[in-house]
Amino acid sequence: MKKYDISQKIVFKTGTYELNSDANFNYQLTRVIMWDGGDADEVMAVSQRIKTSSDWVRTMEQLAEKAHNEGRTANEIAYLRMSEFFIYDTDPKKELRYTEACELFYD
Repeated sequence: MKKYDISQKIVFKTGTYELNSDANFNYQLTRVIMWDGGDADEVMAVSQRIKTSSDWVRTMEQLAEKAHNEGRTANEIAYLRMSEFFIYDTDPKKELRYTEACELFYD
């Protein structure tokens, strides 16, 4: 995984993508790419299949599994972290996904 030099200035990507007709999903998909380490081409390829919160969770989990199988830890963390965004607080899977992302990050 890429190591960061904390003495260097952090530069954030800017801009938006038109990925989904639902404004909330579109914003969050853009966030996956711009801030959370998601792969733009990969996210674009699946963005239109997201219509519900359940679709979101399933799609992010599938992307995380694909990234895991390909050894792309940074992408896997991004997708796991964002998978829990639309999981209800009462669902035990929410904490599980968050914990998985944190453990990968700190490994």
